[in-house]
Amino acid sequence: MEEFFIIPNRKLDSANWELNDLHDDYNALEYCVQLLDVPEEHLEYATLGSEGLEVNLIDLNLEELKQDSDWYMQLKRVANFNRIAS
Repeated sequence: MEEFFIIPNRKLDSANWELNDLHDDYNALEYCVQLLDVPEEHLEYATLGSEGLEVNLIDLNLEELKQDSDWYMQLKRVANFNRIAS
């Protein structure tokens, strides 16, 4: 399963991260790992767009998310969320 999120610019943590750096995709991925605690193995890409930080997750196992979902629940709280079935 894949899921796509957009975190609006107003919800990005600018106190601890230089938001201009998020225009670099590597830094956008690091933001997801360091501040949002998203496991690297689930990140397909992250990029800063006009609407906010776009994050695409891959290889999600619903049973795994039920057991270890703190990072996932945090991401759902701060983002506008769309599910993509695969």
